[in-house]
Amino acid sequence: MAKYTAIFNTSPLIFLTKLKYIDAALSLFNECYAPDIGIKEISEKNDDVKSKIETLLISGKIIKKQIAHLHLFGRLNEYVDIGEAQAITLGVEIEPDFIVLDDNAARREARKVGLTVIGSLGLIKNLIDMGKIIINDRSTFYSRLQAINFRIRRNVFDAIFEA
Repeated sequence: MAKYTAIFNTSPLIFLTKLKYIDAALSLFNECYAPDIGIKEISEKNDDVKSKIETLLISGKIIKKQIAHLHLFGRLNEYVDIGEAQAITLGVEIEPDFIVLDDNAARREARKVGLTVIGSLGLIKNLIDMGKIIINDRSTFYSRLQAINFRIRRNVFDAIFEA
């Protein structure tokens, strides 16, 4: 994957950080944005994710951005949660190359407004294909995902990583 612009929703930031792949994932992009509500949500917890994301914000690897189109946000928030609605609205505003979303309903809404969606596992698959990370045992990795409450059916997981 060449260098592009991306918007990250909250859950991919959290999952990629917990898996220790956030730096590698961000390296795939020239600019990475996150809606301010997602950053606020992360900063409310006092944990390793908060600390890492704060470091990435200070270094400029993630740019926190506020949305302007409140009407669009309100309409999207009828179908998806507040963080996802902000991420999609931000996507419409800045027109990134990718929006990183894991929730199926949010992915569907993002595609409806013309955004190109990738999920956390899609990024991880790209990192593996590029040799930036190595996952030796898929079953162990699947167990790691379950341990951090990443919800995915095993057959979908296998389809992603067999491709």
